[in-house]
Amino acid sequence: MDIAEIRTLAEVRGNPALSILCRLDRRRPRNLEDPRRRAALRKKAVDAVLRTRDALVLVLAAERARCFEMAGDTLHEVKGHGFPLYISPPVQEDTPHRDLPIGEHERAEAHRYVLPSVDAALTALQAQSHRPIVVVAPIRELAYFDEVTCFARDIIGRVQGNHVEDSVTRIERVVEPAIAAELTRRSDDAVRRANEAIGRGAAAGFGMVAADARAGRGHELIVEDDLYVDAPGTEGPDDPVDEIIEAVLTHDGQVTTVPHGALAEHGGIVLILRY
Repeated sequence: MDIAEIRTLAEVRGNPALSILCRLDRRRPRNLEDPRRRAALRKKAVDAVLRTRDALVLVLAAERARCFEMAGDTLHEVKGHGFPLYISPPVQEDTPHRDLPIGEHERAEAHRYVLPSVDAALTALQAQSHRPIVVVAPIRELAYFDEVTCFARDIIGRVQGNHVEDSVTRIERVVEPAIAAELTRRSDDAVRRANEAIGRGAAAGFGMVAADARAGRGHELIVEDDLYVDAPGTEGPDDPVDEIIEAVLTHDGQVTTVPHGALAEHGGIVLILRY
């Protein structure tokens, strides 16, 4: 790689942006294995982009708050930005009259006071990368958090129960139904958008979609998962559907995958156009 190529790469902008490093065989220039290796890595990268499930999982209880980042199918606990957070519970000595017991009202007010600190910690995380949120908590904490949070629109699921002491593996199982339901909702919305756009601002079928995608006209590509198209005119070892996906992403378009068969009447692929 020379300086000109490096400068070209540095000028690339987009979301997502991904670098692929591939070791080539310098002893055999123009061999057939290098292009296949590059194509396999590119296909793997495209699959990661389309199937990544990014979300934050917030686990609350009366005295603690934990936060997890979901990347793909795994959770990683956040260590920083205020997490994990320990909420010191009120004690009898904190009351104006120390001989009076702590009642439910005082405990509720204490929780309402400290939960904004959880929201402040979320604000720092969301500023880095804005993601949907799943909240796991007992019913009372769910209600209290809904009262104070500024991220209500980002919450895609609420799971009842005290899981603050659970292992990461257990929490993954607990939130899976909520994540799956959200993915189903997004897929249904995408199919609806595709059907509504047909005939008034969308291309359907591989041939028409490919031409418009390469011309940079694609606003959103909606494509069936694992769609296979036999396109004999395609040059090189690259998958023709992956080439369309890459063309749409290169021109700052969006790509949404839907289950196999969801777009059967449109050839499995629809491109909603910018103009």
